[in-house]
Amino acid sequence: MKPVLCYVVVAIFCLTFIAQNVSACCPPDKFEGFRYQKMVDISNNDPYPQVGIDALRFHYDFENEKTLEQFYFNGRLVTQITLYQKGLRYNILKGKCTFFEISWPLRRRCLPKNARFIGSMSIGDQLMDYYESVYDKNYAVIEEIVTHKDCIPITNITVMKSFVDSMAAVTQPGAFDIRIFANVTVGIKDPTIFDPPTECQRVVYPVITSQQ
Repeated sequence: MKPVLCYVVVAIFCLTFIAQNVSACCPPDKFEGFRYQKMVDISNNDPYPQVGIDALRFHYDFENEKTLEQFYFNGRLVTQITLYQKGLRYNILKGKCTFFEISWPLRRRCLPKNARFIGSMSIGDQLMDYYESVYDKNYAVIEEIVTHKDCIPITNITVMKSFVDSMAAVTQPGAFDIRIFANVTVGIKDPTIFDPPTECQRVVYPVITSQQ
């Protein structure tokens, strides 16, 4: 008989630990939705830690290597279109468009290969899977919850550690990055959203070689 640990938080929430190996999964090649993100920096033991909050609408097309994100920057709506096959990123702000070259590929949004399956859970009839990943000798731990059927992200929590004593490699929590996904649907309803404006000014930035 499997041990079941249950919590009640608004709705009945049950986590079932399953003693089996479950490989890390990948979401569909095309999906879109909304993402809420909060970054909390506690590395300085400040009683009022720095908090960064971001909310954006995203459209992800791995098959055609295109993405679109809409977010607010300094109170202004920014639309960012990235065409990876062409190596171009477009920023549209207040009706004005600029673009620049990029040199990194679009990363498929799979769970890390070293992701460890913790268990399955459900809210109502929705079955979800819970994974944990460790990076850089435990200096970063990522907890992820995805839908069981399609591996669509639901929550992603990253705990990044900072050194207390670098010589002794003693660490403490340094920052938390919390991402919550909502209203996610499979596919791209309107493929023309990836079409940049016909008039767009090229800008030159220092060469960037890592994915953003």
